[in-house]
Formats: sequence, C-alpha cells, structure tokens
Amino acid sequence: MNFAAWYTYDASGKPTWYVMSSCPMVDKACAGDIYEVKGGTPLGVAWKGGLAVTKVGTGTLAFTDTEVGAFNYTLNGVSGSRNIARQPITTPLDSWNMDYSALWYAAPAESEAGWGIAFTHQKGVIFATMFTYDASGNPVWYVASNCVLTGNTCAGDLYHVTGGTAPTVTWAGKPAATSIGNIRVRFNINADGLSSDQGGTMDYTINGVSGSKAITKQLF
Repeated sequence: MNFAAWYTYDASGKPTWYVMSSCPMVDKACAGDIYEVKGGTPLGVAWKGGLAVTKVGTGTLAFTDTEVGAFNYTLNGVSGSRNIARQPITTPLDSWNMDYSALWYAAPAESEAGWGIAFTHQKGVIFATMFTYDASGNPVWYVASNCVLTGNTCAGDLYHVTGGTAPTVTWAGKPAATSIGNIRVRFNINADGLSSDQGGTMDYTINGVSGSKAITKQLF
C-alpha cells in the first residue's frame, strides 16, 4: 500500500498539496483517488479541525524499478503525465543505522489528523516536507532540505517555496525558496538505548512562531 502526498503549486504559483491516501500496490503499480484537503489549522495555534476533503481526480503510479517510474493523473478534469525519479540527497545512498523514511503525523494517533511531515532519509541527512495550512485554512507546504542527523536528532532551516506551475499546465515556473524558520526533530530512544523509528518530537519556528509537536509514524 502507498500513501502518496503530492507537493505542487496552484494557478497563482503558491504551494499546495494533494494526497492519494489509498494506493494499493499490484505488481509495480498502484492507482487511487486524489483528494484536496482544506480548512485545517496552521501550526502554532490550537488545532480546531473542520477539514473539508474533496475528491479532485485520480492517479496511477507505475514503477520501472526502485529508482524511476511514471505518474499519470487527472486533476480537476485535466489529465497529465510525469516521469518521476527518487531524489538523491546524499552520495552514496546507503542507509543510517535507522531509516526514518515515512509519513509522520501528530501523536497520539489521529489527534490532529489532516497535517503531517514526510521524511526522506538517506545516510546522515533527512529531507523533510511538512504539509499543513495557512491562516485561511488553505493547504501549504514547507521543506527542510538539509536536516542533518546527529545521533537521534536532525536539525535544519525551513523554507517556503513559491513561483511554481500548476500540474495542469506546461511547466514554466521559477520557484523561489525563502527561509521562514527552522526545525528540529528528536526521535525517541527505546528502553534498550537504541533510537526508535516510531515516535519523536518536532520543534519548529515558522514566521516567528515557535511550537512543539509529538509525532508518530503513520501506519496504514
């Protein structure tokens, strides 16, 4: 089973995101419905929920191997196709003593369902993509492209990326990354003294507002 989070842009070049929350694998491919989620609460204020989940299309992921594939989709009635590849973050792509790659969200489970953070972990670096909401409840995402691991903790700058192109038109974007804060993720230590890939704490500062969230790996 795949849970696919798609980070892209709206017609004005602002960051937005969609999810395929259920994409069951058959051989090397999966297909599922694409949803848009609005009405969430931005980080830094008490979670109020009120989410509106709307189906906006369908998608198919077909993998050639573990490194490349294709994404075919229909979004708001417009179809498209993109070749995709695993993003290299470090060289070589060997693993750390623990692999934190997964979708994580607020703990306890389902307490704030509707936002999350995806970790792509390669060797001593994590690429973190946080999908959440702006003050108006519209979807927005931020990235920590170089969250460097030291022991069971990674830390890095957080960026807001704008100026992209919506996936329903020909790409003409010139994305600009603006530093808007930082992030620090501390993964729990098990009773045996080893780092855990199941839970942790995310400390952040976004646009001058600081906060802390307990996070857990999303199992589906």
